Amino acid sequence: FDLYLSPSRNMVSAGYWRMTQRMCESLGMKMDRWDHDLRIPRGQKVVGKEVTAELDMSSAFAVSALAAVSGQAKILKFPSQSAQPDAVFVNVLRTMGARVELRGDQLAVSQTGRLNGVVFSLKSCPDLFPVLAALCSLAEGESILDQAPQLIFKESNRLQKVADLVRLTGRSVEVLPDGLRICGPLKEPPQSGEVMHFDPDHDHRLAFAAAVLRQAGYPIEVTEPEVVRKSFPAFWQVADLAKDGRG
Repeated sequence: FDLYLSPSRNMVSAGYWRMTQRMCESLGMKMDRWDHDLRIPRGQKVVGKEVTAELDMSSAFAVSALAAVSGQAKILKFPSQSAQPDAVFVNVLRTMGARVELRGDQLAVSQTGRLNGVVFSLKSCPDLFPVLAALCSLAEGESILDQAPQLIFKESNRLQKVADLVRLTGRSVEVLPDGLRICGPLKEPPQSGEVMHFDPDHDHRLAFAAAVLRQAGYPIEVTEPEVVRKSFPAFWQVADLAKDGRG
């Protein structure tokens, strides 16, 4: 039978929807579009060919964020033209003041000593939110990350949990209906040696974000580090390399 899809005109995460359509079409799927609706004709078959999956951009952002805070990172086989909405992180890092070089299929990111706050819409790329908010908590000036009310329905209530994480840095946080406002003066990491425990609430991206603050010198211990297995099992090994300056 034919499959009819009628997405909401106020669709959230539309970038992921468009990416999925492009992937299906690359495998031979024909789609009939009219207005905002979609019909997938019945009886189709996958076109037999080799398909190469790109690296996950949100995971690449987590590694790049570690380097933007301290050290450097090189990511090989980085697609300069990607259908993933999260690929916008490259420009976001440049805007914040990190040193970013993209040559061929190699992305290099390193610190510059100072990061700037940003005003950024998460409408097409909400998965960047936890790590980006962690970076903004380490940046000069105010940051506003918004247009993603669906964040409360992710693996955790990311709006509230990320706000809790940012508050560990001493920054002021306002939880918006669709994001966060991070403001107030920057605070130096505490020198008391007391460990800050952070519960990621079963959310892998919250663990990534906590690692960014740890890279900046905050004594944060993630109470459920194994949550990264969902998307990036080797993350803590990579993060430890970055912490030791060998990333």
